[in-house]
Amino acid sequence: MRRKPVIRAAVVVTWLAATFWLIRYEAYPEWFTHSLAGYDGLIGRDTLISDSWMKVIENGKSIGYSRTSVDVNDDDPQRHIIFENRTHVRLTVMGHSQLIQTVAAAYLDMTYRMQSFEFSMNTGVIDVDVSGTRSAEGPFDLTVVSGNTTRNMRIEIPDDVVLHSPMTALAVRNLKIGDMIQVKTLNPVTLSRDTATVRAMAHETITLDEGPVEATRLEIEYMGSRSRAWIDEAGQLLRQETPMGWTLEKCRPDQMFEEDDSPPAPRESTQERS
Repeated sequence: MRRKPVIRAAVVVTWLAATFWLIRYEAYPEWFTHSLAGYDGLIGRDTLISDSWMKVIENGKSIGYSRTSVDVNDDDPQRHIIFENRTHVRLTVMGHSQLIQTVAAAYLDMTYRMQSFEFSMNTGVIDVDVSGTRSAEGPFDLTVVSGNTTRNMRIEIPDDVVLHSPMTALAVRNLKIGDMIQVKTLNPVTLSRDTATVRAMAHETITLDEGPVEATRLEIEYMGSRSRAWIDEAGQLLRQETPMGWTLEKCRPDQMFEEDDSPPAPRESTQERS
């Protein structure tokens, strides 16, 4: 009985981590065709190094964090640009505290083509590791490890597809109110391809720890669900509200260590809601 809620929670966190790859960096002509041309359109050419933190809040209490970084490695042309997201969320499911951790990384060459990626999810009940490397022929060779089972396969990943797991960031700084952009993504857990749609809805003032901030409100549609996000004029994600009732807010790294470590309130089980 306990296994299903934990699996469901793990999938939710995986989806959540992916959303952050939908919010940052500089705009490109793809915005005007309403479709992003993969990582080549995702990355701002003058901003390749960044490090951002978000705290995850439920019922007014912090239950974890997500950290997204972009870095450059001049020693390896096949891993020249490194996207990485680490998400840690502690849930209480049916009275049991559960730490869910995900790590996702995409490695790009100097032409902004993804050459390899890594993804791992640990729930304390289920561990999943997925790694993929572009073959000489073009398709990616994948190794999927789940528990004691290892699978090897080869799949096509087009260049206009970005890895769905990174608190991914998109260039929405120049996205005007009423504009829309679509992003093709690969889910590293299901290995399915889906499309996320981002719309700029309105200019609003939101309040963060440092005070009121002018922001643009976005609406994100992904796999039948909707979430809202707020970004500043530089395209930095400030806040996100998810369909699961979680709120994510931008914070400083030191703020994560100031949070109360007491366990969060128990989550309502599926049976209790029905």
